[in-house]
Amino acid sequence: KTELFKNSGKLALVYVLAATAQLHALAATSAYESYGLRYYKAKDYTSAAGYFKKLVDQNPSNAKSHYLYGLALIQLGKKNDALAQFSQSFHLDPASSYAGQIKALLHKNNYKANPSDL
Repeated sequence: KTELFKNSGKLALVYVLAATAQLHALAATSAYESYGLRYYKAKDYTSAAGYFKKLVDQNPSNAKSHYLYGLALIQLGKKNDALAQFSQSFHLDPASSYAGQIKALLHKNNYKANPSDL
């Protein structure tokens, strides 16, 4: 029993440490999005793009991150890079609330990175 308790304590510590690391990652992600949106609303698209890029780098499988990064890039005149981000966003979550807008934008610009997705 004593040995089982010792191992359970170690396992609990591992879970606590893992949960703490996840919370720190979520907080950083949330901060990047928050600052990015703040700069985007202030029309400082360069700073917004920087924070959204960090958001994408931290969580590349998050469709919203790619969408936000694309919005900032389009404002900076980086159309092809923006379309690539929009395409990735659509690919990751074709049922998102903004997927219809992305699909229309990609079609309008004849952008077909992955035609089977559109």
